[in-house]
Amino acid sequence: MKPKKAIKPKTLTKSKTTRQRPARRTTPEAPSLSDSATLHERIATRAFENYERRVRQGPLDDWLQAEQEILGSR
Repeated sequence: MKPKKAIKPKTLTKSKTTRQRPARRTTPEAPSLSDSATLHERIATRAFENYERRVRQGPLDDWLQAEQEILGSR
């Protein structure tokens, strides 16, 4: 019986296709990049409040509601 050859591990290569980012939803009142961290914190806090206030259906619903409340109040 012949001895088995050592198997070389495959090297990872980058994909030759580029992945496109989804389009961002923006409005004329969209926050600037400097406001984005504060805005993100406000939406996250409100989403958590919504989550605790009602029956827990899903965090995405909470996020979308908080985002609408905060961005709609600007």
